Amino acid sequence: MAVRPSVKVVDASNRAVPNVSVTFTVASGGGAVTDAAPTTDASGIATVGSWTMGLTTGTNTLTASVAGVVGSPITFTASALPNVYQPGANANLSGTQNFTSVTIPAGVTVTMTGDLVLNVTGPVTIGGSLVGDCRRLTVTADGALTVSGTVRNHCIDPAATAVPLTLIGKASYSFDGATISSSGDIAIVNDPARVATGSPPASVAAMGNGPRAAATTDRCRYVNTNVGADDIQQNAARTGFPNGDIGKPGAARILECGYAATGQTGGSMLLNNVTVYGQSGADGGAGGAVPGLPSTTGGNGGAAGAIVITADDDIVFDGPVTLQGGNGGKGGDANITGVLGNPGQSVSATSGNGGGVKPKDF
Repeated sequence: MAVRPSVKVVDASNRAVPNVSVTFTVASGGGAVTDAAPTTDASGIATVGSWTMGLTTGTNTLTASVAGVVGSPITFTASALPNVYQPGANANLSGTQNFTSVTIPAGVTVTMTGDLVLNVTGPVTIGGSLVGDCRRLTVTADGALTVSGTVRNHCIDPAATAVPLTLIGKASYSFDGATISSSGDIAIVNDPARVATGSPPASVAAMGNGPRAAATTDRCRYVNTNVGADDIQQNAARTGFPNGDIGKPGAARILECGYAATGQTGGSMLLNNVTVYGQSGADGGAGGAVPGLPSTTGGNGGAAGAIVITADDDIVFDGPVTLQGGNGGKGGDANITGVLGNPGQSVSATSGNGGGVKPKDF
């Protein structure tokens, strides 16, 4: 709040009493305070450091109390207004941001100037672009997540360390005409607990082929959408002496639907004219022999990244769907030119093995 709540402590003769500790406590609304236990000044006044409203629109209350004082506690009441983020022109955003709703209109680009965490108690709609060079991104919408624009955080510099892109629509999500791109892992989920692997709960049985129930609700929709396009593997393996480094595995692409942990039902996923690109593994580093150790091995190539698609209910392919897996990285070369061993010592150079197309962790 712009005006910080304060109280005045007086004695029975209405004279100010200094050096009295006052405790400010959030009573309702889920807000927060700083410097919650100030002491009164020479005028008997104590002021809280700050009072921030909760994320939910409605009434917030704060109490100020002094032990043993008549009239304590005193209650302050304020109304939390919707904290809406809807830029009308290109804008920058970073850090942890809390809003009641987010709308990025078509034609507007929001650039991440640092890592960004968006916590939204209502819906998130991205018709424009949310982009940043190698910036970690997490969007959590308690309401519906709707994307028809571009969300991208891939790294322009191939030597940079890739960071993940996570989009969570707890109520539902819909991607129509969207492009989602990252050099790191991409996770699009209902349930935050499934960001790491996309695995369904053990209690959910596998679904077979067959007609859909008439009242089936598609909580998760992908239409005319690309996920993972042009996402180049970062951090090529280094040349080593005598052995090259192992290539880094490709990043994962996780599409998950359903939120059984909260008792919601209808976790069906629909895909129509969708392409999901798996990321290739990085090449292994070259090996180079050193004097006295005339044996070298190139590093193995990294495994291709996983494409994981799970749903609590049906997964419906309602049109063209392409799941384009990445390649395993190439094995590193082995070079032994110009290295002298001891007399009679054998000399060997072994290239690394190519990476697998099936990731080990999935």
